[in-house]
Amino acid sequence: NSNMVFAFLCLILSCKAPVNKEILLSPEERQATRDAVQRFIDGGSNANKPHDLEFIISLKPDSNVKQLEADVMASELQFYSVGISKKDLIARRLMKLDFEAIVNIESRLMYIAQKSNAKYEGWGGFEAD
Repeated sequence: NSNMVFAFLCLILSCKAPVNKEILLSPEERQATRDAVQRFIDGGSNANKPHDLEFIISLKPDSNVKQLEADVMASELQFYSVGISKKDLIARRLMKLDFEAIVNIESRLMYIAQKSNAKYEGWGGFEAD
């Protein structure tokens, strides 16, 4: 059994199995994201077309900015741009307006932000040409 071999090797090597760390959104946060997606659609956006979305993490005076930036860039979230703008980290990604995909990104960014003493604020964007 390959799972037993992996577990045994991890025990011997003192390694940890990969874990996708996240903070689950509350029902209210999920509804706010659902409402935001709906506002895009109501405003004429085609949810199936790529959108240039910005995910924003607010920095605090004691945030570990270098670690935060490194963690966001190293994440599996496929951002094409990650940078610091005044008191925010802004991560940009082209994607469809897919509610579950956005919630998954938000959940992951909430964890990454908390780890560096920062706060995930939200997202916005526009339909890409």
